[in-house]
Amino acid sequence: MKKYVLGAFIGFLLLMSGCRDRQDGVHTEDTDLQKEKLTIMHVDAESPGFRKFIENAEKELNLEIETIACPADADVRQAKISTILEAGDSSIDIFSVNDEMISEFKYKDYLKPLNDTVMTKELLSSYPESYMQNVPMKDGKVYSVPYLMDIMVFWVNRKSQETGRSGRRKILLPF
Repeated sequence: MKKYVLGAFIGFLLLMSGCRDRQDGVHTEDTDLQKEKLTIMHVDAESPGFRKFIENAEKELNLEIETIACPADADVRQAKISTILEAGDSSIDIFSVNDEMISEFKYKDYLKPLNDTVMTKELLSSYPESYMQNVPMKDGKVYSVPYLMDIMVFWVNRKSQETGRSGRRKILLPF
């Protein structure tokens, strides 16, 4: 009987010592366990302004965001991202890509459509329709959210526009 009581008492002490840290009146909550983790590969990942934006987003959204710099050269960046996507590597959640990359990736089934989660009809309507149809969309589904709209322009030399290099008159452009 003494062995039974002693065994029960030791078991009780072990149980209490395991719970002791939680019963000391100070409740410490590990908020890292509650934070979702997000990994972003972005061309501006090392920029101080981008880091500040990410820090603010982490606080506001209660997220842990890891940023990974991707190559600045567009060809090298496309090769690296293509390799990651082709391998089925899901360690990176968000990539920054240019128009050429999204135009390629949307046909390779690497990406999930964003219509139901990110790109609402209201948000979609704030972008130029022709751009959306031609670049980030395929079959009515959106595969990328533009964050920087590049403006493509032609520089015109008015002298060569009027006479042309061959000496023949060229049609004047309206601008």
